[in-house]
Amino acid sequence: MGRNEADNSALERLVRPGDAILRVRDFPSPFALARQLTPWDNETLQDAASLVASYSPKGVRAAEASPDGTIAVRVQINGESTFVNVAPKRTPALPWGEPEFVDVRKAIKAENRPSR
Repeated sequence: MGRNEADNSALERLVRPGDAILRVRDFPSPFALARQLTPWDNETLQDAASLVASYSPKGVRAAEASPDGTIAVRVQINGESTFVNVAPKRTPALPWGEPEFVDVRKAIKAENRPSR
């Protein structure tokens, strides 16, 4: 998950077939890249979307003000987009989590190093 525009741009360059890209609809949010290890199921994508939504302050406020407490997150896989309505939350319901930012930063730097 990107922390700023530069991180978001770097993550966009890492997208591979089968990866899920998640962004909050209608509000600024991080660019989240989820690498597919097993086939995506709705529960996993909704859980990831909830986490992404929790990092959008304007999205969180909109969810708090909405009747059902949710906002829409766009999930794009292989160029096809769908929207899921989720309640923003930082604690995943499923037993997974985002990688440590230090590890992501190392991977981004390694990919951007010129080959010798």
